[in-house]
Amino acid sequence: MGRVLLAGLPDAELAAYLATLHPTGFTASTLTDPAALRAELEAVRDRGWTIVDQELEVGLRSVAAPVRQGGARSGGGDVVAAINVSTTSGATPLERLTDEFVPALLAAAEAISRDLALTARH
Repeated sequence: MGRVLLAGLPDAELAAYLATLHPTGFTASTLTDPAALRAELEAVRDRGWTIVDQELEVGLRSVAAPVRQGGARSGGGDVVAAINVSTTSGATPLERLTDEFVPALLAAAEAISRDLALTARH
């Protein structure tokens, strides 16, 4: 969820944060190179979701999507939260994660974003 929240920051805030960052490698897969992290965050912005595959803990996979204030995930407002689903690498191949979990997660994030928009209007 952290990558989704970071990707949702305005460029200046993200640059300031990344300038102070000293990433810790939790596993051999952890992304610790600042330039590579910046590129991944740009990809998250473009794609609208992220997968973290065994970077926090060996065997742990998670996929996250943004919840936006005021509407749709495709440019419909500021990122105010993130939701995720976690699984294990042994139980869930990456292909299943992207083919099944991501669409369901994006639908849930969209529904929450719509509900937030409706709540804000009332």
